[in-house]
Amino acid sequence: MGQDGLTESSLATGPSFGCLDRSMSLPDSLSPASKYRGAVVLDSANSSGTLIFRPNFTDDDGGWEWAYGA
Repeated sequence: MGQDGLTESSLATGPSFGCLDRSMSLPDSLSPASKYRGAVVLDSANSSGTLIFRPNFTDDDGGWEWAYGA
């Protein structure tokens, strides 16, 4: 979500997949109560905002948020 409060939903673009070596990326599937290490590249029009990650296995209250940028 950008600082303007609008949500971007298509952050995994073709260019974003080419920016990171596959060995450094997160696995395609994540499981509850597990630990992972990796990187994510997103293609956003916003230089700052909040990244909201809600995997399929979480309920409406689950997930994570990270502020990024200025």
